[in-house]
Amino acid sequence: MEWANLPANSYQGVTSLPHDQNFDVKLTLDITKASLPVNTQLDVTGKLFAKKMGGGSRQVIGEIQRILPSTPIIDLTIDSAALTQGLYRLEALIELNPAEAVGSAVPKIDAAIQGGLFQVY
Repeated sequence: MEWANLPANSYQGVTSLPHDQNFDVKLTLDITKASLPVNTQLDVTGKLFAKKMGGGSRQVIGEIQRILPSTPIIDLTIDSAALTQGLYRLEALIELNPAEAVGSAVPKIDAAIQGGLFQVY
């Protein structure tokens, strides 16, 4: 899985952002080894978390839920809320489930990834 933090309406990744600006997180999932049947539709759900370094618990700052065709590479963009000033670590949890029950042989796919440190000023 690849990760990029993007200011809203931008295509360039960043590691810092003003405190009053929303941002998007772009994830690229490679599921070529999942052995999914042809024409499988996937119910994609995900949550984006931020944990402020130096204390505090992680908070949900973005969510996604979509039905997508299963392709070897899946691109997801999660919109997120602006954060207060500080240094954060971002984490995404993604779950891919077959949209229709096609049999017990179709796997559920879970993915978790942590982004690098992200400065909000």
